[in-house]
Amino acid sequence: MKKNWMLICLILVFAILVTACRNNHIESSTAELSDKLWFGGLFGFHFQLYIDDEPTIVHYLTAGRRLIPGHQYHDPLLTELVFVHNEDEAVGFPRNVVVAWPQPGTLMQQRVDYINWAILEDINPHRRRPEGTDPTPLGIEGLKEIYGLTYPITLADFVYNWEILEELIFSFRSATIGMIAR
Repeated sequence: MKKNWMLICLILVFAILVTACRNNHIESSTAELSDKLWFGGLFGFHFQLYIDDEPTIVHYLTAGRRLIPGHQYHDPLLTELVFVHNEDEAVGFPRNVVVAWPQPGTLMQQRVDYINWAILEDINPHRRRPEGTDPTPLGIEGLKEIYGLTYPITLADFVYNWEILEELIFSFRSATIGMIAR
């Protein structure tokens, strides 16, 4: 009889742990999805998803409403957000994937140029730096050492290294962030 109770308790504890781990995974993937969506929106990415079996370019808020669980317009079939370089690369993704790419043209290139200028000039002596790093100006060497990025930043970094680039951009002062993301 004691063995049965122990077995039941063990199964119950296991079920609770599995549920907690699953919920934690859902929360962390939703947070990562939200961050990626926000980054793409901040930099004016084009977002493409399927509406009525047709690939459609939508505003990032529309993509977010469809992607993020809990929103009234959430589409449970949409499970992933992928960054690509351009619209041509967006072709052929499955219907469960929202695809986003940097908008072509001079505005995006101006943003890239401004980030590169900010790195070279290190215009903020009170930069928020990752804990334990040297407070000397960032510059090209610091970009590689602290963030693992090479100079100059390119549009490809917005696709492949968006999380690191986001951290770098938010290490700049608010006025600089405003100039980059305007």
